[in-house]
Amino acid sequence: MSSQNNNKLYHPQERINTIVGDDGRWWELLRKAQLEYGASGGDKADFQFWLTEHYGIRIYYDIDGILPNHDIVDEQKFLLFKLKYS
Repeated sequence: MSSQNNNKLYHPQERINTIVGDDGRWWELLRKAQLEYGASGGDKADFQFWLTEHYGIRIYYDIDGILPNHDIVDEQKFLLFKLKYS
Protein backbone atom coordinates (compact mmCIF):
# COMPACT_ATOMS: atom_id res chain seq x y z
CA MET A 1 0.00 0.00 0.00
CA SER A 2 1.44 3.34 -0.97
CA SER A 3 1.18 6.42 1.13
CA GLN A 4 -0.37 9.45 -0.48
CA ASN A 5 -0.18 13.09 0.30
CA ASN A 6 -3.82 14.23 0.28
CA ASN A 7 -3.01 17.90 0.84
CA LYS A 8 -3.67 18.68 -2.82
CA LEU A 9 -7.19 17.23 -2.79
CA TYR A 10 -8.67 20.29 -1.11
CA HIS A 11 -7.90 23.96 -1.06
CA PRO A 12 -6.86 24.86 2.54
CA GLN A 13 -10.03 26.92 3.12
CA GLU A 14 -12.20 24.04 1.90
CA ARG A 15 -10.47 21.73 4.37
CA ILE A 16 -11.20 24.16 7.19
CA ASN A 17 -14.83 24.44 6.11
CA THR A 18 -15.10 20.64 6.08
CA ILE A 19 -13.78 20.43 9.61
CA VAL A 20 -15.66 23.42 11.01
CA GLY A 21 -18.83 22.68 9.07
CA ASP A 22 -19.40 26.16 7.68
CA ASP A 23 -19.11 26.45 3.96
CA GLY A 24 -19.47 30.23 4.05
CA ARG A 25 -22.85 30.19 2.34
CA TRP A 26 -25.07 31.12 5.31
CA TRP A 27 -26.47 34.26 3.67
CA GLU A 28 -27.26 32.43 0.43
CA LEU A 29 -29.12 29.67 2.31
CA LEU A 30 -31.00 32.22 4.38
CA ARG A 31 -32.00 34.16 1.26
CA LYS A 32 -33.44 31.00 -0.29
CA ALA A 33 -35.44 30.35 2.87
CA GLN A 34 -36.72 33.96 2.77
CA LEU A 35 -37.89 33.41 -0.81
CA GLU A 36 -39.80 30.31 0.27
CA TYR A 37 -41.33 32.22 3.17
CA GLY A 38 -42.23 35.15 0.91
CA ALA A 39 -44.09 32.79 -1.44
CA SER A 40 -46.21 31.64 1.50
CA GLY A 41 -47.51 35.20 1.93
CA GLY A 42 -46.44 35.53 5.55
CA ASP A 43 -45.72 38.82 7.28
CA LYS A 44 -42.07 39.84 6.95
CA ALA A 45 -41.80 40.34 10.72
CA ASP A 46 -42.74 36.68 11.35
CA PHE A 47 -39.92 35.19 9.26
CA GLN A 48 -37.82 34.43 12.32
CA PHE A 49 -40.63 32.41 13.92
CA TRP A 50 -41.35 30.55 10.67
CA LEU A 51 -37.66 29.70 10.31
CA THR A 52 -37.53 28.31 13.84
CA GLU A 53 -40.71 26.29 13.37
CA HIS A 54 -39.85 24.84 9.95
CA TYR A 55 -36.07 24.54 10.02
CA GLY A 56 -35.02 24.67 13.68
CA ILE A 57 -32.92 27.85 13.36
CA ARG A 58 -33.17 30.83 15.70
CA ILE A 59 -31.82 34.00 14.09
CA TYR A 60 -31.00 37.27 15.81
CA TYR A 61 -31.60 40.86 14.76
CA ASP A 62 -30.18 44.24 15.59
CA ILE A 63 -31.02 47.72 14.27
CA ASP A 64 -29.39 46.97 10.90
CA GLY A 65 -31.14 43.62 10.31
CA ILE A 66 -30.29 39.95 10.65
CA LEU A 67 -27.04 39.11 12.43
CA PRO A 68 -24.69 36.39 11.14
CA ASN A 69 -24.87 34.39 14.37
CA HIS A 70 -27.69 31.91 14.90
CA ASP A 71 -28.65 28.98 17.11
CA ILE A 72 -29.77 25.56 15.99
CA VAL A 73 -32.70 24.55 18.18
CA ASP A 74 -33.70 21.39 16.29
CA GLU A 75 -30.90 19.47 14.58
CA GLN A 76 -33.20 17.28 12.48
CA LYS A 77 -35.05 20.27 11.04
CA PHE A 78 -31.74 22.06 10.48
CA LEU A 79 -30.49 19.06 8.50
CA LEU A 80 -33.52 19.42 6.23
CA PHE A 81 -32.67 23.10 5.79
CA LYS A 82 -29.09 22.27 4.79
CA LEU A 83 -30.16 19.50 2.42
CA LYS A 84 -32.87 21.58 0.78
CA TYR A 85 -30.91 24.78 0.22
CA SER A 86 -27.32 23.61 -0.20
